[in-house]
Amino acid sequence: MGAGPVKWWVWGREDKVESLESRPALAEFVRQRLHLATLTRREVARFEDIAVPLGKLMDGTT
Repeated sequence: MGAGPVKWWVWGREDKVESLESRPALAEFVRQRLHLATLTRREVARFEDIAVPLGKLMDGTT
């Protein structure tokens, strides 16, 4: 099995999607660990749609 393209957040492969519904024990672990009443599924943001502010040491000219 070779390496394939990874998701932009570098956690998993582009061609594979894991759902929390398919892993209820993991979903429950995450919910408890983060002290959440419920988990709400949200769409994955596209990298192009995320506004990243300039760093404090950057003047915006580069």
